[in-house]
Amino acid sequence: MKEYFSTGYKNAKKDWRINLIKFVLLLFGIYFMALGIAIYIPTEIGASQVDFTTFVLVGLKTGTTERLDNFTKVYSDMLIYFYLVLTFISTCMGLVNTIRAHKKTMEPKVWIGFVFTLITNIAITFILPKVVYLNSMYVTYDGVKDMIMVNGVVSTGVASWIFAGAFIVFCLGVTCWVKSGWATGPYNTVCDELLKMTRLTFPMARLICDAAMVVPGLILLWVIPNGDKTGFLFTNLSIGTLVFVFATGPLCGAMKKLLDKIIDYDMLKRGNEKVVVVDNEQKAS
Repeated sequence: MKEYFSTGYKNAKKDWRINLIKFVLLLFGIYFMALGIAIYIPTEIGASQVDFTTFVLVGLKTGTTERLDNFTKVYSDMLIYFYLVLTFISTCMGLVNTIRAHKKTMEPKVWIGFVFTLITNIAITFILPKVVYLNSMYVTYDGVKDMIMVNGVVSTGVASWIFAGAFIVFCLGVTCWVKSGWATGPYNTVCDELLKMTRLTFPMARLICDAAMVVPGLILLWVIPNGDKTGFLFTNLSIGTLVFVFATGPLCGAMKKLLDKIIDYDMLKRGNEKVVVVDNEQKAS
């Protein structure tokens, strides 16, 4: 174990430029993803699979399906609770998978990945919702609503274009986050652990996870005391939801291909190795 940490420290020191880039990409990813969420929420074109259930939790908290003035603040709080549940589920699944891996390899280091994932999931659980709320302080709910109003009436066309722009920003954030390779977050961890526990393909596992995110909302929606529940259902589980489910992967994939050409980790690593060789030659001389 001591040798494992020693090797990890040497690699981190050698690849500090790559790690710095990954850290910056992670920060950009969280920020742009949160910004996209803050912009798209007021359009009411539809919610992502995670946000649908989160919106229902907001309704349970406020007692109505109507969006009140403090909607974004309550949304941020409810998203934390939802992520905590996902963190608990992913941790239980990860514990089972790690125990199995430990029995096969008898290597203590398999637990390091488990602990690291747990810590980063807890961090993301509290950071991402708060960044969404901070973004909403200058990209205000009322400000976006005013933009989609034409002659005092909500323009579906304007709302759709704003939603499309927000979705692109959201996908840019996801792409940067994925490119960093760090801290995948509770939702993605659930899918990763499901893949390890089963023989499912990735698309099937993702589809199951997407559906599972919506189910609690569909059940709890009818418990909300006041408001138009049917209208809430068809407003938030609509075209926007389909876009999030079916278009996020292809768009993020295309963005990542472009980003891979701009930031090539292998090329940077080869550059680091050349620097190390030159330094060693200079020391030897």
